[in-house]
Amino acid sequence: MGSAFVRWVADRHLEVRVKVLDKLTYAGNPANIEGTGAELVVGDICDSALLEELVPGCDAVAHFAAETHNDAAVADQRGGDGGPPGGV
Repeated sequence: MGSAFVRWVADRHLEVRVKVLDKLTYAGNPANIEGTGAELVVGDICDSALLEELVPGCDAVAHFAAETHNDAAVADQRGGDGGPPGGV
């Protein structure tokens, strides 16, 4: 879903620079955003220090991080990293 949004923005708003923050776990694939001009940053949305580095200067933030397998999300509602339920 996130890569579809990146492609949508890249196709319609050439003036917009896109940064993608992705943990690249089992479901992540950098090839999904190839050719979009987006900058890929490998990291965790729950890493507040990383967010403090990435977010300043951004005009908008869209959050698409999700557990792709519902059974895994139910079993580990904290995302496996000890973060708050539902992320940041």
